[in-house]
Order: sequence, then C-alpha cells, then structure tokens
Amino acid sequence: MDATRERIVRAAFELHQQRGPAYATISAIAKRARVERHTVYRHFPDLVALMRACTEHGMRTTGLPDPGGWRSLDDPYERLRTALTAMYRYWRANQQLISNILRDSPVMPELVEGSTAYQDHLGRVWQTVLELWASMPGEAGQRVRALAGAALEFGTWQSLTERHGLSDEAAVDAMVAAVRSSDPPAGSTVRTPQKRRRTP
Repeated sequence: MDATRERIVRAAFELHQQRGPAYATISAIAKRARVERHTVYRHFPDLVALMRACTEHGMRTTGLPDPGGWRSLDDPYERLRTALTAMYRYWRANQQLISNILRDSPVMPELVEGSTAYQDHLGRVWQTVLELWASMPGEAGQRVRALAGAALEFGTWQSLTERHGLSDEAAVDAMVAAVRSSDPPAGSTVRTPQKRRRTP
C-alpha cells in the first residue's frame, strides 16, 4: 500500500514538473503510475489531499533551502547574500516546476489549498532575511525591506537571469548592492525632499 501511494505521488509530481498541475488529471496520474483511477481515489479521496502529498514530496526532494542556519549570521547583508545564493540555486534547479505552479495557481484553488506548507516555508525564508531590518523605522526601513523581499522573489531571479542574461552570482551581487544602496549609513538622517520654491 505504501509503495503504491508513493508511486502515485511521484507520478503526480512528475506531471507537475513537466506539464503543470492543471494537466495532472486523475486519469493522467493513474496512467503514469500504472494503476487504476479507483486506486488513486482510494489513497487520495480528493484533489487537495493529493496536492498536499505532492507538496510534501517536493519539499523533500527539490532542495528547498532551510533558513534555520542563517540566523547565526548577524550581518544583514551576509544573511541576505547567503539566502539569495541558496534561493537562486533553488529557483534555477526548479524553474519549470515553479513556472508551472505559478501559471496554474489562479485556476486551481485545490493547488493553493494543498501547498500551504510550502508557502509557510517560504514565509520563514522571508522572515529570516527581513527580521534584521525589522526595527529600521520610517520610509528608509520600508524601502530596504521591500527591496530585500523583492530580491528573494522567483520573478526577480527570472527577470535578472533569464530575461536580462545575468548569471546567478551576478544577480545576487546586483540585488545585494541595490539593497545596500537604499540603506542609509548608521547615524545618518534620511531627508525628505523639499518642494522647490517657484521663482517669481
């Protein structure tokens, strides 16, 4: 029973990688797993249960970075660079899968509901990176956190590397530099631009 269940999950996950969740019908999964449709339903009574199993399988097998060790890095830019290097490596290795999931999520509420563990994990990645800037007040803090958060996004990585030709390493360098340039030096005052007086 366990071996059959695992074969079904692997078949579904492979279809997600190659074509996308929207194309992973019960019939297609059963055919790939070499089982009958009723066997799939016996192990997974609904699509959400199957999506959860696929999510768990993917989190175990795709090299999803674990942010737990990053908290030993007290320098925010060292932590950001470490996180971006790990996440960009992950995005690179799983580009087709992530693209398929993002494409199909708007039309598959079951996919969204079944992938909450993955979304929670990504939330911990973001939180671990951004927490060192959490106490930075005002517009400057908001700007730094926004840029650092955007740097971690799959879409940012894809734009920098796939559309604009940067290597993963160069993309990491560019985003760390962008965040650093928006972070005012310690002790400095962020000035609000003054309105220019109109000359009579």
